[in-house]
Amino acid sequence: MEPEKVGRILKGYMDQGFTVVKILSVELLMAQEGNYCGPLDWVNELRAVEEKVRQVTRTGTRAESSAANAQMYDFNRIPHPFTNMHVTEQGLEQLDEYIGRVRSVIGTKVPGH
Repeated sequence: MEPEKVGRILKGYMDQGFTVVKILSVELLMAQEGNYCGPLDWVNELRAVEEKVRQVTRTGTRAESSAANAQMYDFNRIPHPFTNMHVTEQGLEQLDEYIGRVRSVIGTKVPGH
C-alpha cells in the first residue's frame, strides 16, 4: 500500500483518539529483493511458501489453502534471532523513505511502532 494511503488510514485512527499507531511490518521489507539477507536455502523456501499461498488462495481448495497458510504461519512465528535474517542498507533506506512519507501525512505527534 502506498505510504500516503497508510498515513490517511492511520490519521483516521488518530482522529478517533488512538495514541500509538503501528506504521509498518516486516512484510514491507520482504516485498523487495535486496532489502534483507539471510541463508539462501531459508529465503528460497520462504519465497516458495509465499508463492504457494498466493496460488492456492486463487485456485486451491479450502484444505490446500489452510495447509499453505499453516506453512506460512510457521515461518512467521520463528523468533527473529533464529532466522539469521538481516536488514540491508537498501532495506534501511527504503524503510526511512517509507516512514518519512507516512509521517508527512500523520506528523510526529503520535508515536509509531
